[in-house]
Amino acid sequence: MQRLPTTDLYFRWACRNWITRPWRKGPVRQLGANTFVQGNTLLLLRRDEDTLMERALTWPGRLAYLIDDDIAAARDSPELPSDYRRRLTEFDECHHQRLLARADTLVVPSARLAQRLAAFAPLVRIDPFWMHPPADARHFCGSRQRFRMVFLGSSSHQAALQMIAATVRRVAERHTHLEFTYFGQTDAIPELCGHPRIHRLRPMRWPRYARWLARQRFHLALYPMSPSPFDQARSANKIAEHAIVGAAAIYPADWAEARRLASTARFAGNHAAHWEEQIERAMESNRQSQLCPDATPDQLSPLFDANMQKSLWRNVLGIIT
Repeated sequence: MQRLPTTDLYFRWACRNWITRPWRKGPVRQLGANTFVQGNTLLLLRRDEDTLMERALTWPGRLAYLIDDDIAAARDSPELPSDYRRRLTEFDECHHQRLLARADTLVVPSARLAQRLAAFAPLVRIDPFWMHPPADARHFCGSRQRFRMVFLGSSSHQAALQMIAATVRRVAERHTHLEFTYFGQTDAIPELCGHPRIHRLRPMRWPRYARWLARQRFHLALYPMSPSPFDQARSANKIAEHAIVGAAAIYPADWAEARRLASTARFAGNHAAHWEEQIERAMESNRQSQLCPDATPDQLSPLFDANMQKSLWRNVLGIIT
């Protein structure tokens, strides 16, 4: 099994110097792409090969289990792609529920997910960590001739994008200096097809996407979400990604993770008209040279400070360094 983005974001990037390599001995041994051992504690990040997940279930010591989605909610989330929903449902039935019941410690990246899983085991909250730093605001200087807007969601976010697709099209037709970029496997959203300044990128494998992200600069990011339990349990990872590309962003008004941005963020309600209004306000702010990325360094520090994540794992895994 390949290493998951989950493993990089929540352990490997911050704690890579702890992992034993042929040329270096460390306190952590890697058993699989997403499975690690420290002392008598086994750490499983989301999922791994079936044999390793079965090994986790029968592990004689402590089991720390990190999960970054509301897996059980996928079954009742028709907005998700059918194949993705089927795979998550199978994972939930075969291993996830048993891992929740077996875990000695659960590590989760969102308040909503912590609420959902509070009955299973002691919980620890974690934030993703990115090796790429937030962008500065230089791309806003002289940017009035071109306004770059982006949606960084994957295929599991497509239904949310569909909700505001007609809005994006209308705004693009009104403003000839606006460009919109999004990811999609196919031209599945008719409102976004056939427009010369609306660009669809094919999904990338995780390592390539991470490299691509660090090279991009956008002025505004959109992050609509459906009201489903699956979407509402998402982590703050997109907040970090928006910072990396240097974008101000619009978030759903009821998404708990965006509250860390306090009064600096832009929020929209569930109606598409709210998103249209917020996009127009952002473009007007850009014309007045008042638009800039939302978060302050203090708000972003948990997402870009490896030591904060390492401190958490020292406690969970009992590492003394």
